Parts: sequence; structure tokens; C-alpha cells
Amino acid sequence: NVWTVYGLTLKGKSAVKAKNPVTLPVPSFIRDLDKKQEEKRQNSIRILLGASVDINTIPPAELQKGSGPIMSAYLQYIETLNRLQNSSPERAEALQNINSIITSWRSEIAKKLETAPVSVLADHLVYTISYSASHNPLNEDQLRKMGARVDLEGLEKVVGYWCKENGIEATAEGIKMENVPTKFLAPKWSLTPVAKAGSNFISSANRFCGGESLTEIATNQLNGKKSILPSTVFGHLMDAMGQGTFTFNLGRLSEEFPLPTKAEWDAFERSEAELCYDVVKTPKITTTQFLTPILGKELFDVPYRERTPAQIATMSHWTTAMKWYLALRRADFVPSFQSAKEEAKQSSVEGNILGKRPNFDASHPSKKP
Repeated sequence: NVWTVYGLTLKGKSAVKAKNPVTLPVPSFIRDLDKKQEEKRQNSIRILLGASVDINTIPPAELQKGSGPIMSAYLQYIETLNRLQNSSPERAEALQNINSIITSWRSEIAKKLETAPVSVLADHLVYTISYSASHNPLNEDQLRKMGARVDLEGLEKVVGYWCKENGIEATAEGIKMENVPTKFLAPKWSLTPVAKAGSNFISSANRFCGGESLTEIATNQLNGKKSILPSTVFGHLMDAMGQGTFTFNLGRLSEEFPLPTKAEWDAFERSEAELCYDVVKTPKITTTQFLTPILGKELFDVPYRERTPAQIATMSHWTTAMKWYLALRRADFVPSFQSAKEEAKQSSVEGNILGKRPNFDASHPSKKP
């Protein structure tokens, strides 16, 4: 047998005898990590000051840590605005517009109640609601969960009117995809990885095309392998689509994993624009990277094990929709969500780009100009 023997120096023996604490040197990687975190904190503060945010309204603990719900609210809005000013000036103007409308609403309500504007709606909540409203309409319950408390009905009307003027639809009530083929052979994606013999996604694709459901494939793995989740099989099929060799019944597949709605598809297109890249030409896209412009930084800042069931469900839903979007975009598939007649009835605005501002009336927030 071989073992290692460690001995004590005189200094070590003295420390043990006197029961003195022994201070070990800090590892270099810990120092590097602390340095990077401090640089990130300082950069966040510079961004806030550059946007004229009063950092005195941010709790000292958040400023010291460099993160927190209030800092995240400001940074999410500011960083999104900065990206849009480079990639889509019209959408940047729209985001500033809804922020201005909510600020005006807050001032009018404050005058009416004879109180300070921040007592009606805190500054960081103006930014949070502005960012969220630029993606989806918000109801009273959503506004309450964000932290709003005063005149929720009026705020919902103001936000709702702006969203309607800018063609932004509620994700939950989005129009479903119409042109769902039952026989879809996608062209081979130019960046698809080379398929290896026996690959899991090849096996799953063959079995699905043979008539098995995702649940059957997941629970009855071949060669004695342990069962997997249907969502894993769904991921296999999305990967296999890029091979250009499988003919999928998208209608049957969407019965188990629903296709994106029009509002969700539009949200993904906005995310592409904000991130300034083309998903067809980008081989690797992370969920965090692609969904942050849609779901916000705060959700991704929460460790997975600390997420609530509602947060996990939201992530699962959007991850599924994202996989559909990436696969179909890379397959040159152009979705159709409504007839030309229905589309003509809607605003000519495509997505969230114009940022029209209604004539504001505090007593009638939904009144049209």
C-alpha cells in the first residue's frame, strides 16, 4: 500500500498548540472572479448614471451587490433601448413612447390624488411595465404582480390602448398557425451537424414517422435504455428536421407540443432583431440568450431550483415555442396565421414598431384622439 504522510512545521505545531486560526491564501481564481464581478457592478452603475437614473432610489444593498430586482428593472429597459437604437430605431422610439405615456399617466393620477408621482408608481416599475408592455398587453392581475397598486384599471386601459395602436397582441390569446402541413420535408439546414449512426434523434425521428407518439417513444426506449421525457423526444425531432431526410406530420406533432401563436412568433422575430443576428446563420443559440428579451433578465437570474412552479411552466412553454421557431425558420418555413381579409382589418403596423401616442386624458385613459 502507498500513502502520503504530511508533517507539521514548527510554525504549524505552534498554531495547533495555541489553537490559533490559520489563514490560507485566497486562490487566484477566486480573486479573478471577484475582480470580474466588481467590474460588472461598476459597469452597471455607469449604465444607470449614463441613463440619468437616480441611483439614490436603489437600495444600497443592491448597489453594493451589483444586482437585485430594482437594478434589474432599470438595466433591462436601458440595455434593451440601447440595442434597439442600433438595430431598430423605430422600435426604440416606441419603447420610449410607452415609457413616456405611463409617466404622464402617473403624473396625472398623482395630481388628482394630491400625492407624489412615486407614491402612485415607483420609478423602476415605470421601466418594468414599459418593457413588458412593449411585448404583450398587461391586465390588472399582471400589473398587480409587478408591483402596481393605484388605479390598476386606468393603467391597464392606457397600456392596452397603446398596444392596440401598435399591433401588439396578447400571447395567451394569439392567433394560431393555419398552414400546418401533414407531410413536411424540410430542406437540409446548411449548418446542421453530421448525423452519426445510432444517434438518439435519428431513432426518435424514424419512430415518430412510423406512427408512434412522443409519449410512446419516450416511455419505451429501445435496447433496454431508460425512459426519457416526451420533451426530450420533441427536441430530437426538432434536431432531426434540419437533416432534410424526414417527412414529418407537423399537425400530429403539434397536438403534443403546440406550435407558436402569432404573438409568440412575432416576439421571437423581435428577439432576433434586438440581438442583431439571424438564427438561420447562427449554429448555437442558448435559451437564456434568446428568451431574455422576451421574458426578462429577472427570471433567468433565479437559480433553477429556486424557481416557482409558475416560472418553470413559463420557461417550459417558451422553450418549446422557441425550438419550433428555430427549426421552422431554418427550414425556410413561412407561417400563415390568418386570412388576408382578417389581416386587412388589423392595423397596418407589423409587430411593435410605430409607437403612436394617443391624446392623453387622465379621466378617460382609453379615449381615442
